[in-house]
Amino acid sequence: MKTYFVGLALVLLFASEGRAEDYRQYLPSMEESRAYQQYSLRPKVELSKLIYLLDRFRESKLEVIFDGNPYPPEKAADHAKVYLSKHYHREEAKRWIKLHVHRSITKNEVIYARFPTGKKKPAKDILLKELEFLDDFDKAPQA
Repeated sequence: MKTYFVGLALVLLFASEGRAEDYRQYLPSMEESRAYQQYSLRPKVELSKLIYLLDRFRESKLEVIFDGNPYPPEKAADHAKVYLSKHYHREEAKRWIKLHVHRSITKNEVIYARFPTGKKKPAKDILLKELEFLDDFDKAPQA
């Protein structure tokens, strides 16, 4: 049950077979999000990136599908933070997501995020893409 929340956690996804739907339309803009405001106050370490991702998707309109059951982003993010606190051991954020947000430990099912339109995509893929956006944003010169 704990791991399903990692899915959002580590939160979010969606694209079924066929054309992918852009999950970012269901998120507040990064720069204006509360998640990014909090992230900018933290040390720039891998754990801060993972916490940012959980906070960011907490504010989304994406549902997490864990072992076939849907969970709202707020509930998934809360449980994902608990899971993160127990299973994070100073790994690189990208590696941690690949290891912990792909399949549930209970039924070994892929963890999905579902768009309001009903389409879904593996949560891992969305989190990895959002991590890439964050890393690129951090590297860009700030005005």
